[in-house]
Amino acid sequence: MEVGTRSYDRLILGTAQWGLCYGVSNTQGMTSGEEVKKILKKAHVSKISFLDTAPDYGESESKIGVSGGQDFKVITKIPKLSEYPASIDKVNELRFSFEKSIESLNRKCVYGLLFHDPIDLIKDTQGILLREVNKLKKNNRVKKIGVSVYTGEQIDSILDIFLPDIVQVPLNILDQRLFHSGHLKKLNALGIEVHARSVFLQGLLHIPIEKLPKFFKPIEHLLINVQSAAVKQEMSINQASLSFVRDMPFVDKIIVGIESLSHLNDALNDFVVCPGFEYESTEFSNELFLDPRKWNIKIES
Repeated sequence: MEVGTRSYDRLILGTAQWGLCYGVSNTQGMTSGEEVKKILKKAHVSKISFLDTAPDYGESESKIGVSGGQDFKVITKIPKLSEYPASIDKVNELRFSFEKSIESLNRKCVYGLLFHDPIDLIKDTQGILLREVNKLKKNNRVKKIGVSVYTGEQIDSILDIFLPDIVQVPLNILDQRLFHSGHLKKLNALGIEVHARSVFLQGLLHIPIEKLPKFFKPIEHLLINVQSAAVKQEMSINQASLSFVRDMPFVDKIIVGIESLSHLNDALNDFVVCPGFEYESTEFSNELFLDPRKWNIKIES
């Protein structure tokens, strides 16, 4: 794949906002069903082919199912299975969740099925869960299987278990850990589809400095640097964030969370900006600020 390709077919619509009030900078709330229909119509004519969803995204799957989502290739996920101690219970939940997703999405099969929590696979020493998803693949109910990860260590552990078709990774201007560690290159060399998520770091990059939650005070200088670089290059943060990940090597697809038609139009315009955002490579790796699961925040009014 050519580095920096600006074709819209590299974009995957992230749908978390369609079923949840998702993202640290989200002030619009959950996307309505009517707005979802408008988004899908525009995405279809723009040659965007993929949607990323999950049972954990509230009403997202059902909204896709009733809003014209049949024109798209869907990637969904297996919820975390750690609360089920017995292997048979994990398998039953996997089956139940998948069938429910299929029903909600109003389709017979999906393009991708990812483990939402790589720990489920890593702890499955007998390979029971992997055999179950391979059955789905063999029966043509799933085209590709994979996993959503947070760290390079998780990637290494997964590759010791099996060769996934898709690995979804966090990647943005601040979070370049998997590029610097060589993991993106490694996945690419193995022929694994690399899907970049958290392009805006769950909206953190969009928050004005004066409204930054106090939790992020230790990295305020980094966020100021990013915003200053964008201003200097006469780019919005949206343009900077999208073009930066677009031009990163070893990235096949880019997941962009979309909450409205106007948001999609902005993303389409900003994705093709040329030249892309130039930013001095950083090896910032503090997971406390790069992993949204660890955030303890309150948005300042």
